[in-house]
Amino acid sequence: MARVSFADAKKIALAVGWVLLFAFVGIAISVVLNSIVAVQLGVVMAAIAIGLSFIASGATVSLTGDWSRWLPIALPLGIGLLCAALTEELMFRGYPLRRLTEAVGPWVAMALLVVPFGLAHIANPNASVFGIINVMLAGVWLSFAFFSAGGMAYAWGLHFGWNAGLALVFDAPVSGYKWRVPAVEYAPGDRAWVDGGAFGPEAGLVATIVIIAGTMAVLGSRFTQPRTWIAG
Repeated sequence: MARVSFADAKKIALAVGWVLLFAFVGIAISVVLNSIVAVQLGVVMAAIAIGLSFIASGATVSLTGDWSRWLPIALPLGIGLLCAALTEELMFRGYPLRRLTEAVGPWVAMALLVVPFGLAHIANPNASVFGIINVMLAGVWLSFAFFSAGGMAYAWGLHFGWNAGLALVFDAPVSGYKWRVPAVEYAPGDRAWVDGGAFGPEAGLVATIVIIAGTMAVLGSRFTQPRTWIAG
């Protein structure tokens, strides 16, 4: 029986350590890249929703010029939105969605979780039936993202990108909450059913359109192949 010296064992341990390190770095890079792409898509979707609100409802976005106060307020708010998005993804996608999928299948699991996801926003300021329905629709969008190749990081990035795009870029309400970010000021138009009114775009037709389009974007080339929609 061959003997392994301490020096040989040390070399083996070092080699294994490097392999694990490279694997960890590779996974981390993949997660970051997926998240960045997702955040970009979420922000673009928010911008389109605001643009549609401007065209179809007369909503306005004006610059106040108070940029000196933007970063001190936007930075902690952005961190808060990042944590809030992660919390909701862990509660309504993540482990619960995975376990329910194993128990009852993906479609039933999605249905069982998008309903409480929507109802969790029912006590938010200026909540409406249309707004809750759109939040449930957003739950479907994020569930498809969760089941995509990007997984949890993709859903989290989309969720954060949408919220951050509305709040940090346009100062629009997010699920009823108005954050009043300096330097930019949003005002809804005269058709609340279009732009969501005081609840924000999520309670309007603009969000319905954008979320459906965003879901198609998440599915990508799989859109014409329903059997591949749940890929995770």
